[in-house]
Amino acid sequence: MEGGYYMRLRLLAVMLVLCFVGSLQAVPADFVTYRDDFSTDKAMTDSYSHSDFLDELPDPWPLDGFLRYEPPTGDRALTLYCGSEGDRYGWLVYAFPIGGGEAVFDAGAVEFDLVVLRDGGWVRCLLSFDDQGEWTQTPEMSGVGHHRYDFAGPFPFHVVHLEIRGCDASIDDFELTLHHWTPVEGRTWSLIKLLYGGLPN
Repeated sequence: MEGGYYMRLRLLAVMLVLCFVGSLQAVPADFVTYRDDFSTDKAMTDSYSHSDFLDELPDPWPLDGFLRYEPPTGDRALTLYCGSEGDRYGWLVYAFPIGGGEAVFDAGAVEFDLVVLRDGGWVRCLLSFDDQGEWTQTPEMSGVGHHRYDFAGPFPFHVVHLEIRGCDASIDDFELTLHHWTPVEGRTWSLIKLLYGGLPN
């Protein structure tokens, strides 16, 4: 009888611990992917803020950075140009997932091809997981080729803000992937039964 009492106490303690852990943890499920090969102008509409898009190279050169699709036809890439005054780079800011949504995410990856790089050119990404303007800056990407940056939020998040900054560099085949975060509800009871092989009498 006394053994059954302690077994029940032990089971209750395990249940409390697992319920607490279950409220904090989650298991990754499927993912959401956004792609842009810059064959259309959707970077203009999908980004909620950006430098000016120009059809022609300006003369005189502007003070601020700007964006341009190059070449104007065919297999286009997006070029981010620096302005003539200081560090005035070209930039776009997105909020993913595009159009919003109710999902919760925990991690993701941003990747693209850096196809043209002029002297001193570079690309950098900044990420934010809240609405407070707290940005995390990725390392500068300054080599031609494929670049990928994997990230995780400091907490499960509903949206990630991404800013792409660049100076005299062209990017193509941009892709951002977000991994869904699904609470572990419903798994705790099964785990207890697995550990203890059933309830004590």
